[in-house]
Amino acid sequence: MKKVIFCDLDNTLLFPLENQTYGIKEVDLKALQKALQDDVQLVIASGRPAEIKESISNMIGLEVDAIGLNGQQIICNGVNTILASFPVKDYLKITDDILHRFSSTNAGTVGLDGCYYTNDCSQPQPLARFVHHYECGIIKDICKINAHEAFKERNIEHVAKLLIYIDENTDDQPILHHLNTTYGKNYSFIRSNHMFIEGLCKGHSKRTGIEKYMEMNQLTFDQCYCAGDADNDIEMFEFLQDHSYCMKAGTKNARNTAKHLVENLAEMIDIITKGLTPTGGDPVNDATR
Repeated sequence: MKKVIFCDLDNTLLFPLENQTYGIKEVDLKALQKALQDDVQLVIASGRPAEIKESISNMIGLEVDAIGLNGQQIICNGVNTILASFPVKDYLKITDDILHRFSSTNAGTVGLDGCYYTNDCSQPQPLARFVHHYECGIIKDICKINAHEAFKERNIEHVAKLLIYIDENTDDQPILHHLNTTYGKNYSFIRSNHMFIEGLCKGHSKRTGIEKYMEMNQLTFDQCYCAGDADNDIEMFEFLQDHSYCMKAGTKNARNTAKHLVENLAEMIDIITKGLTPTGGDPVNDATR
């Protein structure tokens, strides 16, 4: 029976490497290449555009599918389907509001064309992060002019999602409270990693993307596994609870939601292909988490 692994990217599949690039660790790469030649399929489940599947496929040397934009986009068997998008007028209204209220923030987004945009290019983040990922070959393109100007020049009316950049030391609760109370009717907001609050169209998540992908490919729960490390992986952990794997270096909420904890993807692949017992134990009964 074919096994399908729905896999997060940052700090699950992709990591900063010693040569200043960003990629797959050797131990995970070898495990993936062997598994994918047998009866395992890899499907990216990421907040990035699903087009990143091209870079991942090149890294592995084998073709993969992708659920992008946290469930708002699917590329399956070469067909690109956009399930939801963020109107530019709403993106600009919300981000301008947040940047005015919380001076330490900045905002960015990714267009449906795979290009990344920044509201205030004079600030170091998130532009520096985008540039680094572009140089590493894991995002398609970046725009180095103000997002407001770029959208007008390029006649862009919809973008993929909203990103609010926050310094690691910034208290995110007032920002999240304002976003959810003011704009929560149509959009969902979550602290997806230490750098960003992410805004998506209501009702879309990695879970809904996985549900749609399973429906498209007639997959059963017994066939499906998921791997992640962050709070935006929690819904897919809950959906595929018995086959959910969180990296041990993941967030507290993610670790406490997943059924199993693993050091890396290689360990997870060994478990599901060789029938090994997970060493992470049951999060509910582990007082150290």
